[in-house]
Amino acid sequence: MRVLWFKIFRDLWGNRGRTLQVMLIIGIGAASIGMIMGTRALVIGGMQDMWQDINPATITFYVGPSINDDELAILQNIDGVDQVEGFSSGIIEWRLSPDEEWRQGGLNTRADYDEQHLNKLELIENAWPKNEVMLVGQDATTYFGIPSDGKLYIRANQREYEVQLGGMIYGMFVQPAYFGGTAQFYVSQEFYEKLLDDSGYNQFYVSTNFPYEEAKATELADRIQDKVESMEYGAYRFLIDPNKHFFQDTLDGLFFLLGALGALALV
Repeated sequence: MRVLWFKIFRDLWGNRGRTLQVMLIIGIGAASIGMIMGTRALVIGGMQDMWQDINPATITFYVGPSINDDELAILQNIDGVDQVEGFSSGIIEWRLSPDEEWRQGGLNTRADYDEQHLNKLELIENAWPKNEVMLVGQDATTYFGIPSDGKLYIRANQREYEVQLGGMIYGMFVQPAYFGGTAQFYVSQEFYEKLLDDSGYNQFYVSTNFPYEEAKATELADRIQDKVESMEYGAYRFLIDPNKHFFQDTLDGLFFLLGALGALALV
């Protein structure tokens, strides 16, 4: 036995370079796996907290023409529906000065920013939109250079306006500007109607009063769509699992790949 230990020690000491390389590879592999697992727990946990904070809707409907409050109240009474909340979004053009070219942006509104129930927006700066004060989306300042407190020129329905900016809003479902999204703006429902001549809602959220199951949620979405279409509206919808962040599957795949590479390095 002593001879065996002597041989092992001699081989390790006689090949010090290789021994050091193996030790480093094992250390790096073990550290990478630990970092990947720790990062996943931190990122996924934070995403889930943010996801639950906005009270995500199970079904989102796009309708045309716009639907009104009385018709949303009818949908609220459909068996299986917990809450229905309408909102609107449209397209406008904007520029920072009269000398610039017009650029496309999105205009959004809620019936009552103080009483949001589903897919809640987060107020980052100042107060919710009131009167004719417009708020900007989360990356409008950093990516587009739009100040959160200043003046902006917009064009809607071939009419031009100079509007006052007064704060910033974060919306989780807005496509980031760094991934091709446009600048987003938020206004009161009254100002939205003035700009786009639309007093209703071209979209609405639905939450269910039962635990999420794709088959049951799809069946409810079918019944709601049939009801909406019976009111002579066109409707398109999509479903989301309210218990899991919509980007979690993508990140799970990425972390699995990184973990597999770390395990291979360790082996």
